[in-house]
Amino acid sequence: MAAFDMFADNPVLGVGQGNFPWRIMEYEDREGYHGRFHGSRPAHSIYFTLLPELGIIGTVIFFLLVKKNFATIRRVRRYARDEFKHVNTEQAQYYDNIGLGLMGAFVGYFFSGIFLSVLYYPHFWVFLALPLALEKSMLKQEALGGHEN
Repeated sequence: MAAFDMFADNPVLGVGQGNFPWRIMEYEDREGYHGRFHGSRPAHSIYFTLLPELGIIGTVIFFLLVKKNFATIRRVRRYARDEFKHVNTEQAQYYDNIGLGLMGAFVGYFFSGIFLSVLYYPHFWVFLALPLALEKSMLKQEALGGHEN
C-alpha cells in the first residue's frame, strides 16, 4: 500500500530513482509494521519500485523500451523464417531460436521481478542490447551470404 500511496502523491515524475527505500517511512503507520519501520528497505518488486519512483512518465518510457525490444525480436524471427532461410536454412533456424529464447528471458525477468527489486540491475539493459546485436549479426551473415568468417 505504501507504494500505491507514494505513487498517488507523485504520479507524474514519482519520488525519484532510488528514493523508494528512503521515502517509505513517510507512508507507513506511526506504529510501523509489527512495531518495525521499513526505512531503507526496497519494495521487492519491479512494479512497486517502478511506479512510485519513476511515475507515469518513467513507467511509460520503460514499457516503450520493452515494446521496442519485443518488436525487434519479432522482426528478427520473422526475417529469419521468411527471408534469411533462403540464404542459410540452418542459421535461419538458429536466429529464430535465439529470438524465441530472448522472448523467454524477458518473460522470466518480468515474472521474477514480481518478487524481486531488479529494476536497476544490469540484466534489463543487457536484455535491451541482445536483440539489437542479434539483428545486426543476422544482417551481417546475410551480407556474407550466410557463411561464417
